[in-house]
Amino acid sequence: MSDESENQWMNACLCDYAFTDKRLPLESMGNAATHREAWLAWSKEYSDFFGSKEDLSYLRRAAHSWVAISDWLKKNAPPMHATLMPGVKREEMEKFEGGGTLPSALKAIYRIHNGQDPRRAAIDIARDDSTFFGLFGGYNFYDHVINLRMLSLEVGLNLAEQQAASFSWEETVPDRPFVIACSLRMPDTSGQSRIPKMLVVNNKTAKIWLRGHDSRLMRACKNTDVSDGVLKWFEDFAARVAAQNFEFKPIVPAAPLLGLSLYPRCPPTGGEATTQSIRIRGSSIFVPEKTRINYWFTYCFRMSAVAALPAEWGGTCQLVTRHLVFSDSISESPNIVDGEGVIGDFPILKFGRHQRSTGQPEQEGEYEYASCTGVDSDLGEVSGSFRFVPGTIKAPKGPPFDVKIPNIKLIVPDYIS
Repeated sequence: MSDESENQWMNACLCDYAFTDKRLPLESMGNAATHREAWLAWSKEYSDFFGSKEDLSYLRRAAHSWVAISDWLKKNAPPMHATLMPGVKREEMEKFEGGGTLPSALKAIYRIHNGQDPRRAAIDIARDDSTFFGLFGGYNFYDHVINLRMLSLEVGLNLAEQQAASFSWEETVPDRPFVIACSLRMPDTSGQSRIPKMLVVNNKTAKIWLRGHDSRLMRACKNTDVSDGVLKWFEDFAARVAAQNFEFKPIVPAAPLLGLSLYPRCPPTGGEATTQSIRIRGSSIFVPEKTRINYWFTYCFRMSAVAALPAEWGGTCQLVTRHLVFSDSISESPNIVDGEGVIGDFPILKFGRHQRSTGQPEQEGEYEYASCTGVDSDLGEVSGSFRFVPGTIKAPKGPPFDVKIPNIKLIVPDYIS
């Protein structure tokens, strides 16, 4: 095959399926010898979606997003990548559908990968597998833990059937809702198991909704297109993953609950600032499951010494107080929070390491904490500073100094995870 012809087939692979290597559709198959062979293999594998232009368009859009997610996971989170299951063929989907037809946009997503099975990870899972490796990410503040795992087609349909009576719809009531993802089950104060967060698809409108602790549903996608809302949500999520906006790490600091941390790294809801070699990384996430009258957000700050601190400081500094300023687009005055330490901690920083407080063991990396706040509008901001003392609080080595917090926007996004 000529170089020109091979380049044409490579462009076809890129345009139709979003890759330029010679991968085959099932990873167990390895790579093809040529781009032509790869393109033909993909087209043959997914030919059951070639019946209409709309279905083919959905399939290729889903493939583009899955390739972006898969490539990021293989590089940054191999154990999570291992949990992805092979896709479901169209004829198999029809057996699951029963009395209600699932939207073609949703089927296209599941045609590539049928959700997650944590048992596929090549490690020992010591916890309930529903808590592990949530593809759609998570966050934690205080005792509130979210880790959204993508469900298989069969499990998502069964869970929706169990929960259907508790859904409170603000649009056409579906005859076959579908739960695409849910967070880990946790015991409430009565000891009963509950699901703190679900992503639910309406099979009649193809829109995706979020359900929190109660039956109220909130739109997860502001777009009102009735044919592909769930796919647009999935495309937005894939784009944020590919943009390196997330990290694979413990959802709960210092705990073995690994997942995709939704605390963003990039502006406007993520950013960093450095003062006297002390770096503060900040992030915010809209928390729909807590939002009632006002808008709730969780925010996370990570602090570290990014260079050796002065010898006259003993190579350390310690957080003394916090000064946080919360504002929004309609309140006349900001909410100012001044206090000692953060969530009961007074972290001590040294280059590359930290202690949560005096007397606590030294750990590598950043100190991290998360909290939450409510504001009166869907657009706000958190700013302020942390005050540190050179050395330690008990043995100061100089006057206190303020470390600026990056200005972090509090935004209800167009696509909510």
